[in-house]
Amino acid sequence: MKKLKYLLCAAIISCSSFTVFAKDVATETKPEVLTVAAATKKAIAHSATIENLGYTAEQNEENLEDLYDSIRYGQTSVEVIRSAVQYMQITLKMKENETVTDVEKQKLEFSASKLFYSILSAEKELELYKKSLALDDKSLKISEVKAKLGLLTNVELESQTKDFNKKQTEIVSKQTDIDTAYQSLNSTMGEAPTKKYELELSYSYTPLEGVDLAAYIKKCTEKNSNIISKTNDVAVAEYQLKNYASELGDSRKNYEIKATQARRALDDAKANFATNLTNCYNTIMSQEISYDNNLKDLDYMQKQLLILQTKYKLGKATALDIEKSELQITELKETIDNQVFEHFSKVQQFNNPELL
Repeated sequence: MKKLKYLLCAAIISCSSFTVFAKDVATETKPEVLTVAAATKKAIAHSATIENLGYTAEQNEENLEDLYDSIRYGQTSVEVIRSAVQYMQITLKMKENETVTDVEKQKLEFSASKLFYSILSAEKELELYKKSLALDDKSLKISEVKAKLGLLTNVELESQTKDFNKKQTEIVSKQTDIDTAYQSLNSTMGEAPTKKYELELSYSYTPLEGVDLAAYIKKCTEKNSNIISKTNDVAVAEYQLKNYASELGDSRKNYEIKATQARRALDDAKANFATNLTNCYNTIMSQEISYDNNLKDLDYMQKQLLILQTKYKLGKATALDIEKSELQITELKETIDNQVFEHFSKVQQFNNPELL
């Protein structure tokens, strides 16, 4: 029996070292440091949407000059009304485009932040996966010794070996996730798909408190770009109806229908906006409950680790048991970190509903 214990202990000690995936420091060049602000600046410069909005603004200015002349020198009332409607539409659209351009820039910054975290999170997940795989490698070696000593069946060993080999192949998939996230980031900036960076990202956890949701929704509704656009559509439709003339080429009934449809679209936009903002708020509240629960779980696991370390000193637990417990704590910390960022992002959307 003493010989059996000695063999098992020797197996555990022999498994204490494992492969480290090292980098060739001599040949590796230091990657470019990239902040969210710098990435956003590149994305704005590369954005076809923002570029097109600029072209549209220039074209609208030229059209306004022509329409102004048509209104001023129009030969008939119908010509003047038609030009006045178009002038009104373009004037409102120009104001909208200014807002849309600002919103697009805000969305690019928000997207850059999300892409940064997806890369950083995927990289940390890969490192944790490698640590988990290293522990599985130790467990497998111990199981191989147990099988030789008749303490484990060949079927059980084969099953464990199969699971370990499967986990090894998944490393490639996790590295692919990192590469794909980098490709997405580089695509928004117009950079080479494989380019890597030293990413700098700041985020923190601050509970959302003291919110009068109904009052906040009302306040944000008045400023929302989509709702402003729908309100402008109503103004144009009602202006057309008010200045109806049969010579415009359409029936009064059709103008009434267009006005009704515009008002209905505005009501729908307001309702959808209120629903989205409410859902965002509810998600944040749920995230905060989950975050608090995970902090409690983390505290419990850390206390259990202290107990396990005491057992180890008394010879009632192995070093591998401690490593597994430490890894579980690290994984939970990573889960909490994910929650912090997701909560941070949701609060950003709540504070700036244009991002929803």
